[in-house]
Amino acid sequence: MRRIAIINQRYGKEVNGGSEAYTLQLAEHLQGVYQVEVLTTCALDYSTWSNEYAEGEEEQEGIKVRRFPVKCKRQKLLLKLTGKLITRLGMNYRWLNRIWIQAQGPYVPELLTFLADHQDDYDAFIFVTYLYYPAVFGLELVGKKSVFVPTAHEESYIHFKLMEDVFSYPAAYVFLTEEEKELVSSLFCVDSLPHRVTAMGITPKISGASGNFREKFGISTSYFIYAGRIDVDKGCGELIQYFQQYCQQLPKEQQCTLVLIGKSQMELPQGDWIRYLGFLSEEDKNDGIAQARALFLPSRHESLSISALEAMYLGTPVIVNGASPVLQGHCRRSGGGLSYRDYPSFHQAMEQMEEDAVYEKMQKAGIRYVEENYRWDVVVNQWKELIEEVVDK
Repeated sequence: MRRIAIINQRYGKEVNGGSEAYTLQLAEHLQGVYQVEVLTTCALDYSTWSNEYAEGEEEQEGIKVRRFPVKCKRQKLLLKLTGKLITRLGMNYRWLNRIWIQAQGPYVPELLTFLADHQDDYDAFIFVTYLYYPAVFGLELVGKKSVFVPTAHEESYIHFKLMEDVFSYPAAYVFLTEEEKELVSSLFCVDSLPHRVTAMGITPKISGASGNFREKFGISTSYFIYAGRIDVDKGCGELIQYFQQYCQQLPKEQQCTLVLIGKSQMELPQGDWIRYLGFLSEEDKNDGIAQARALFLPSRHESLSISALEAMYLGTPVIVNGASPVLQGHCRRSGGGLSYRDYPSFHQAMEQMEEDAVYEKMQKAGIRYVEENYRWDVVVNQWKELIEEVVDK
């Protein structure tokens, strides 16, 4: 059985993050087809990279996980300084990009040493997400036998000069969406390399057994939900502003509620129209999404959006930021959601969500889209074909 190593900056069921959730599920579904190991750090929180997991080997769901210690926390001042030099003053030099990457972290040199010393012990390496130290410097070591899942989207970092080198190292690529493939192909010379456009399988999630989300949290109106990091950078400030403006125009008998789930990193307004519930259990979160009128995805920067696909599979339409090509693409291809770019289009989307015939059509279209495109058997077969291409080369 071929031996495969998957590299991500964090790994574990407790870890909150899109590429990390993808890595966890990919490892569990490739295990058995291959002998899978995960190479990662001891960090749980990306904002500090503090070593919270024990260093060394452990086993999770039959998968060997090798954890390496982060040598220093995120260097925020250096990160800010170098970021300004690169993006604002035009000092887009490879050497300065390298300093920025190391300052962002997680700075884990022992993982690189392991890759260099044990590269012949593995048939292939899978690197997930392009922006962190393990991928940037790990691909430089073992790129010729690696598959790269960049999870790329349009942002300033993808234009770092160093990325021209990083994206030249892999033997093959997996893109999560057609939009990601188009972006990467427009920036780097990757079209001649083996690749697949395939994401992850979406497993139907069982909502709360009692289905009593409204009763449990005292929500008496129709509600819309957001689940994730509550942050201005995620588009939450604009979402809250638009939702409040919409509610102010509604008659009292038609009022609805914005429910926010996750860690808040911004000041939130007060009012009957908004409820902040903080972190919830997975069961309560899924139950909340399943009973919501729609799930909001206000971020401009998404490479796949697992949340959108999971919500659709639960029969909950989505309302997304139309400035995100990936989210806009999901809505266009599926028919399971609507998008907005400003307040008038937000208002229009909210009104359409209240039309029962339109709403029921979106529910069915979303479920069908996920079932046809995001099954694990299809995804695993795509991965098997690609890994065999890399190994045979």
